[in-house]
Amino acid sequence: MIFLLFALLGIFSLNPALAGDPDPTLVCKISGTIMENTLYAPPRLAESEMKKTPLALRENYVLGILIDKVIYVRGDGSLSDCQKKYPLETMVNFVVKKDLVKAYDSFSPWEILSGEVGVVAKYPTFLNYTLTRKP
Repeated sequence: MIFLLFALLGIFSLNPALAGDPDPTLVCKISGTIMENTLYAPPRLAESEMKKTPLALRENYVLGILIDKVIYVRGDGSLSDCQKKYPLETMVNFVVKKDLVKAYDSFSPWEILSGEVGVVAKYPTFLNYTLTRKP
């Protein structure tokens, strides 16, 4: 397992195009209810290695969101592309990068999360967000 992790790190550090998270080509804005909340915590890495590590291997939140609103924002596509990628009334798992998380945000079930999303390193990812609690 450790060998595999270091092998992956070696591959990504040798190829800068693979190491960074490219900007998403389609950005949509979604709003929905948090149904599931998981903190993915990989083995601890040095800060210098963490910056070169692909999104899939970093410490991040993975949130199951029941989508209730979708809007096209920018990029290669349209509103219908956003609606196909994030269908209404379905639960989709999104990544929230830990360094984006604001103090005191816990992502509790039944809270409402809205923000811009795009696919980063193959994962639907929040680029920014607003969290509100249901009354």
